[in-house]
Amino acid sequence: MAPILPFGALGLCLAACAAACPAPPTGADDDDSTTVPDDDDSADDDDSADDDDCPLPDLPGEREDVPCDWETSGGDIWQVVVPQGARLDLTVDTVSAQSTFDPRFVVLDAGGGYVTTGDDECTCAFVPVGGYGCPVADHTALDFPDAVTIHVGAFIREGCDGRTSGEYVLRAVVDGVDAQPRLIRDDEPNWYNDAKE
Repeated sequence: MAPILPFGALGLCLAACAAACPAPPTGADDDDSTTVPDDDDSADDDDSADDDDCPLPDLPGEREDVPCDWETSGGDIWQVVVPQGARLDLTVDTVSAQSTFDPRFVVLDAGGGYVTTGDDECTCAFVPVGGYGCPVADHTALDFPDAVTIHVGAFIREGCDGRTSGEYVLRAVVDGVDAQPRLIRDDEPNWYNDAKE
């Protein structure tokens, strides 16, 4: 974790950055198909506009793979503890052109109740056949600490382009800190029907 700077030192850092760094291009936000001008060419998010890249790109995350036939095969189930009042941000992204697929996740609370679903909210790092997107979601534990489970699997078979599995990275942060999700079940059968809303 980066050290906490005193306000004076933080102000000097911000002033130095403002002087040294060029302003982002104007005239187009970064969730469009325009390549120039566009401040999102390097998969960063350097303005206040909406962003079509998957968030948390600098977090290493947890890498796994899942079978491509979600109707008959398994998905992965991860666990993350979210303290009361804390915010959990999640994203799943693809990791290579050779293993890309159409990922989706469903989040359940500690009692198995539906919390949220992620599906096609951002542009995958490696876009699968069919142009499907990657999932993003957030959750705030309002009443009590919540050991949520994140069920990850392949959703649209054609996104795998004939492959039997797809590889992904799951990124999760709680109040801005790496949540380090724990894999509790690998290739769990019927993952989607058990977890869907």
